[in-house]
Amino acid sequence: MKKPLWNLVIEAVMALQIGALAGIGFLIKFVLVPGEERNVLYGRGMALRLLGLERHEWGTIHMWIGISLLAILVLHIILHWGQILGLLCAVSRSLAVRLAMVLGVLLLAALLMSFPLWVKPEITAGKGGEGHGWGQREGRGLGPLGGTIP
Repeated sequence: MKKPLWNLVIEAVMALQIGALAGIGFLIKFVLVPGEERNVLYGRGMALRLLGLERHEWGTIHMWIGISLLAILVLHIILHWGQILGLLCAVSRSLAVRLAMVLGVLLLAALLMSFPLWVKPEITAGKGGEGHGWGQREGRGLGPLGGTIP
């Protein structure tokens, strides 16, 4: 297969992956709504699924599509490396400046990708209406599905 055809295939695959990422993101945000919002819209104890998958399972698919997009992006950069070098040379004649630009972008990208690996979540006591409410049912006299305990 010739390089222009490879570029076309890779860019089409990337476009489909971006569409899938956006679509699944919107699905998770606006259709398979979380916790309290789901309770308000559909009642307590209701589970939301699409094609047999709940929001967390769609989140896993979202993550794997993102990882595959990253892999295809690396291939895309490799195939366009000559163009990238040409553009960098047009921006600056100094090798040091070009290296600083490339290393700066790579470092920032690595920092953004590694962010979830080195941050710690804030741990606070839960308040009413936040999270799943586990452990709060007994204090309100509610059973597992919101019914009162005799």
